[in-house]
Amino acid sequence: MPIFRIPFTLPIWPLIFLRTTMGRNPSRPRVVGVLHALVPQERARRWPSYGWPSFWGTFPPAWRFAPYSSKAYRTMARAAVMADVDVQLHNVGVVIAAKFHNPSILNKDFLENKGIVPKNWETTETISTPAVSVIKYGNGITWMADQQTLEINQECDVLFKDHGDNKIHDLATSYVKILPHVPYKSIGLNCIVSIGNENPLQWMTQKFLDVKLRAKDISMMPRFVINTDNGVLNLSFGDGTVRRDGEQTRSVIVECNHHFAGLSSVKDMQHVLATWENSKNIITSKLKEVVG
Repeated sequence: MPIFRIPFTLPIWPLIFLRTTMGRNPSRPRVVGVLHALVPQERARRWPSYGWPSFWGTFPPAWRFAPYSSKAYRTMARAAVMADVDVQLHNVGVVIAAKFHNPSILNKDFLENKGIVPKNWETTETISTPAVSVIKYGNGITWMADQQTLEINQECDVLFKDHGDNKIHDLATSYVKILPHVPYKSIGLNCIVSIGNENPLQWMTQKFLDVKLRAKDISMMPRFVINTDNGVLNLSFGDGTVRRDGEQTRSVIVECNHHFAGLSSVKDMQHVLATWENSKNIITSKLKEVVG
C-alpha cells in the first residue's frame, strides 16, 4: 500500500497542549497527546477529542504514522518489497537423531514390508551396510541413515508458499511408530530455499555487514539462530546456482533448520512431525524479517 505524507506540518506543541489539557477524562495519560496516532481505534473512540487532534484522528493509520515515524515508513516499505520476492523451495527434509540407529535394517524390503513406502516406488540407488545405508527413489525421495542420524529428503521445484506436500513427514512418522524402542533424541524439520539475485555475495555483504567492514573488502554469508516457542530456527545464507523456472540461476540460498531437542517418546516425535505447516509459517515469517 502506498504511503502518503501530509503536505503540511502541524505544530507539535499545540497538539500536545490540546490533547493533554482539554480531555474530559482525568485518568487519561498525559502522553496521549503525542501518541494519539498509535492508540487503537476502539480505545480512541471512548476518549473525546477536540480541535486539531480530532481532525488528525480521522486519517487512516498509515497516513497518521508517516509524519511521525520514518521507521514505520521504512518497515512498511520493506514489507511491500519482501511480498514481491519469490522464495523457491528446492528441498524438504527431516533429520531424526538418536543415541543409536541401526543403518543395516534400512533397505527397500524393510520399508515396503512394514508398509512405510508403497511397493510400486522404483529405486534408483540402494546401499545397505552396517555403517551407512542409502535408498534413492525415482520420485525424488531419499533415505539415508548412519549410527546417529536418519535423514529423509525430498527434492522440490515449487514456490515455498505453494508447497503443501507432507509426504516425508508422514514417512518419518511411520518409521518412528514401527521402531518405538530406538533411543531418539531430537528432530530437525528442514528445507532449502532460494531467492534469485545476480550477485548473491554482494547482496548479503551490503545487507548484513557493517559499512566499515565492507570498506576493508570483507564479504560475509550470515547465519541466524532464532528461538521459537519450543525449538530453535537456524537460517544459514549462502551463494550458489540453482534451477529456477527451468533455468540455472544465481541465487541467495538459505538452508533452514527448525530444531527440536529433548524428545524421547514416540508421541513427542509424532507431535513435532505433525507441525511442519507451523514450522513453514515460522520460516516464512522470519525470512521476511531478516531479508526485509
